[in-house]
Amino acid sequence: MVNMKRFLCLSLCLALCLVCVTGLRCIQDEGCTEAAIAGLDCEYGHLPGICNRCECAKGPGEVCGGPWGSSGFCAEGLVCDKDPEDFNAEGECRPGKSGDKGPKRG
Repeated sequence: MVNMKRFLCLSLCLALCLVCVTGLRCIQDEGCTEAAIAGLDCEYGHLPGICNRCECAKGPGEVCGGPWGSSGFCAEGLVCDKDPEDFNAEGECRPGKSGDKGPKRG
């Protein structure tokens, strides 16, 4: 009985640690303001990225995706070609199919 309680306690602690490690936590930021945009030199435009921070949009052939879009998002008219089943997958920005509205997150 004592071993079972220890096992359950250890299992619970491990589960809580995994949740903490895989979570995304954002610090309150001003977002994609005119001041933030002024500091960027973006060939393909800008957009709000992770945690609403202003970042340059990715162009054709550039790396995109990753967990929560950590590798960036594609510019308008492009899609991130990556494995849709893998949350952590990175991909490459490619021209979207007709009817796609850009930017594609993920």
